[in-house]
Amino acid sequence: MANRSRLGIGRMRRPRRPVDEPAGNPDAGRSPGVADPPEPPPSDQELIEGEVPWGFRVAASWAWRLIIIAAMVAGIGWVLRYLSEVTIPIAIAILLAALISPVANFFNRRRFPRALSAALSMIIGVVLVSGTVTLIATQIADQAEGMGTKVADGFSQLTDWLANGPLNVPQEFLQIDKLTDQVREFPEQQ
Repeated sequence: MANRSRLGIGRMRRPRRPVDEPAGNPDAGRSPGVADPPEPPPSDQELIEGEVPWGFRVAASWAWRLIIIAAMVAGIGWVLRYLSEVTIPIAIAILLAALISPVANFFNRRRFPRALSAALSMIIGVVLVSGTVTLIATQIADQAEGMGTKVADGFSQLTDWLANGPLNVPQEFLQIDKLTDQVREFPEQQ
């Protein structure tokens, strides 16, 4: 507590009296009949501050700060895009390191050497990622065979609705026969 009082924290300080002003009555050192010197006219800055409301000044100060931040973010984005051949692999490496570090720390707590725990973490990560990709690819391949016929059936339903539904679009306008043939042939070509 003694340090706080020495630093002046928690107590108000009296403003200091100018050196040329005598103590007590501020008019005591002045000669009678001598007028105070005229005040200088207000500067342009003082006039502007007097005319512009406080809210506008605060909004303007925040606006220029936000503009500078946006320009910096845009500049950093431009640099990162320009250097994307370097920054994208670095970003991927940082993400992989963040994902693998808990596994490596788990092995380190179990008294594995650091090199072995890093190698095991990498192997586990590669196995998990490749297994996930394999699972997704097989699901897509299994469903791809029936998807071509479903697309063709859905397209024929759409053309029937356009021709016979509430719109009554003429078949010559849509060239439905050519479009239907193209849709039916597309899955076979792939």
